[in-house]
Amino acid sequence: PSSRCASHICKRDWCAGGVGTPAEFARALSLGYAGAQLGTRFIATRECTASDAYKRAILDAREEDVVLSERLTGVPVSVLNTSYIRRMGLRAGPVARRLLRGKRTRHWMRLLYSVKSFWQLKRSLTREDRELWQAGKSVAGISEVVPAGEVVRRYAAAPGMAQANLARGPD
Repeated sequence: PSSRCASHICKRDWCAGGVGTPAEFARALSLGYAGAQLGTRFIATRECTASDAYKRAILDAREEDVVLSERLTGVPVSVLNTSYIRRMGLRAGPVARRLLRGKRTRHWMRLLYSVKSFWQLKRSLTREDRELWQAGKSVAGISEVVPAGEVVRRYAAAPGMAQANLARGPD
């Protein structure tokens, strides 16, 4: 991570993904990131409208349970490796792969995949028999469903707690 400053405008790097605990967030900040984008962590919150099965899957998942699937958008997307995903497969079919490589056809194929995956994902949020659950490798650090405000409070407190632990020294 670095700052790129040109005259009075300064752009900071943000950590995008892989942050599942407040300690990981504090570590990202200590490396120089300005912040972190959290996606998976907010699925396991009370406010999230995802099904209870989806939230349970997030809590039960390990890092190894996350796989990349090209079948949703034509580009790799992180999903939990459920029986539904295993039946569907991870790779785009031969015709789709060919269309995704074509200069004139790749945009149409991605549009088709995007529309299809939108409806699949929408159904999977509320139907427990549709195990199409997006999640990043940060699932390993998620162990409970809490209010979103509590997630924010814990992450906001993490850098200060890390500094206090450093100042205190090794136990």
